[in-house]
Amino acid sequence: AGLYLGTNQGHPGAMVIRKSLCLFCSLGCGLAFRMKGEEAIAIDYDGPICPRGHYNFELINHPERLTQPLIGKRPVKWEEAVKHIKDELKQFKPEEVAVAVAPILNNEAAAAAVKLANGLGTTNLSVIGSPADLEAYSPEPGATLDEIENAEALLIVGDLLTRSAVLSKRVNKVKYGARGNKIIVVDPNRSHTAWFATRHLQIESGTEARALTGDFSDFQAAKSGVIVIAPSERIKRNDLVVHFTRQLAAASPNKKVSTFYEQGNTFGFGELIAKGLPYGELLGRIDAGEIKAMIMIGDDLAASSPELAKKIRHLRFTVLANFFAREQTDETLVTLPLAGHLETGGSVSFPDGRRMTVEPVVPKVGAKSVLEIAELLGAGDDSLAGRARPPLDPAEVKDISVSAPYPPANITHFGNNNLVKRFFWYKVNNE
Repeated sequence: AGLYLGTNQGHPGAMVIRKSLCLFCSLGCGLAFRMKGEEAIAIDYDGPICPRGHYNFELINHPERLTQPLIGKRPVKWEEAVKHIKDELKQFKPEEVAVAVAPILNNEAAAAAVKLANGLGTTNLSVIGSPADLEAYSPEPGATLDEIENAEALLIVGDLLTRSAVLSKRVNKVKYGARGNKIIVVDPNRSHTAWFATRHLQIESGTEARALTGDFSDFQAAKSGVIVIAPSERIKRNDLVVHFTRQLAAASPNKKVSTFYEQGNTFGFGELIAKGLPYGELLGRIDAGEIKAMIMIGDDLAASSPELAKKIRHLRFTVLANFFAREQTDETLVTLPLAGHLETGGSVSFPDGRRMTVEPVVPKVGAKSVLEIAELLGAGDDSLAGRARPPLDPAEVKDISVSAPYPPANITHFGNNNLVKRFFWYKVNNE
């Protein structure tokens, strides 16, 4: 447990504690930092956090953290970087430019990305989160943490406890809370989550959606229950998983569904996910050469996979607003130091319906918020034009085929590893 040293700011040299939230999954665990002046000198605890939560401390103190804009590898001042970006973007039509933002940022960043796209005159605005998260997104808030802990039955789809390890204690309370309580896990692997199961439905790889059309009368018979989903790219059709679990929950009283996303503010980015350019369509337009310039905020698609790296590097011009610089770069890339929620504060929305607002923990050092970047590049209004999405066809479940077996997920992994591979705890566990 963390040691709180008090907040007696009237005493010279007194330790001050500042609190915030972890966005390394959508559980939204509390963080606390021990401060010496404006410097965070240690991470503390505002409730439990998993090992990944400690990355937050490394993130704000990392020696490789970007504090100055770069044109290629050349450090420049903000004024030169902004002028260069504006000059370069003049050679492209608005429909040839895309803006993409990652949901590891706060709600204000999502709104600022809308303003930036409108200022540039483009409708190519997308979220670059986990493809599985984006596929599984639903605007309906799910069960609260207390409802999960106090349920008589849990039906867990995927390896939830690798995604959100702090839930282990709550899941354990369900298992041992009362005689007859049930934990049903749908997962092809004997995962960390499956270890807790009273019934492990060890399906064929990738067929979770198909399995959910079967018999779960043991779950439905419980007086209260929650279906918990951990979206994964290993699951085929996460959207169908959400559809069938909602049907299953509606078929008996006192049942709810909750989805825990890989990136912390996916639920808060919901309007942008629902109305923006779908992630898959964004990649298709890049591949087809329709998008020639892109502004990426909070994540670097070029770090996601070798295939994506080739596509992104074929763009004629790229702006990357991020915490770290890209390792391989040239003059067609401008990198801007990005301030995250630990430096800007702001609001975050979680899938259980919570909306929380935090204050900055540390000052911005050379970095700027998404709104500041949008204003420098020419922000427009905050309207978000909707677009029609094809209706979901549940009959498509019949087309789901078995995928190759895959190993259980690694708890040290987060996203595409572009962020955490720089951190000590990840390095020592992934030699």
